[in-house]
Amino acid sequence: MPPTKKLILKDFVIPSLNERRYCDLLKWVDKEKGHFLQGAHKSAANWTPADSSVFQDWDKMKGRYNPDEKNYYMYSKQRFGAALKKPKNNDDFSTFDETSVPHKLSSRELNDLVRDWDLSKSKAELLASRLRQWNLLEHNVRVIFFRNRHQSFVRFFRKEKSLVFCSNSDGLLKELGIAHEPQEWWLFLDASKLSLKAVLLHNGNKLPSIPIGHAVYMKET
Repeated sequence: MPPTKKLILKDFVIPSLNERRYCDLLKWVDKEKGHFLQGAHKSAANWTPADSSVFQDWDKMKGRYNPDEKNYYMYSKQRFGAALKKPKNNDDFSTFDETSVPHKLSSRELNDLVRDWDLSKSKAELLASRLRQWNLLEHNVRVIFFRNRHQSFVRFFRKEKSLVFCSNSDGLLKELGIAHEPQEWWLFLDASKLSLKAVLLHNGNKLPSIPIGHAVYMKET
């Protein structure tokens, strides 16, 4: 289906809010001021495709629905958010209070954003710094958190010579908030002349890949 010229607020969000199509996944907080809430965060362990039904239905309306696409659910969420931010949608809310307070990100929301965009520590810290500068972070969000975010995962890894590997996959997944179901993951090895990488990939690509090993001057055997 070719993309359509539907506007996300006028043609999708507002009708969905008024009809309560998605219950708590998309609901009014203050209709008079134009405040609405899009979905409460759920940990990866409890996530199901139904939790992203808002994003999927918007993709269907725009002719972009493709659940077989790699990391589809992550990208559908990003497309939904990007569509909301387009300037041409501002006219759709012309009857709403233009002085509405912008949403400020919590630590969990910021972490979700960093994970969805697969940002490095330096880029994550730069993003957090900019959001702080624009007053878009809650007061208790620490910008420097990303400098040391790896420390909570160090205990799950070991180093032997040039090889670094995960020695406790159960603990690592638990720390990431992911239920460890071995049948849902498979090991992918990426080797070159100079290095070897090991990554856990989720069946269906519904969850992000998880690096569990790295070595230099080691080849796949």
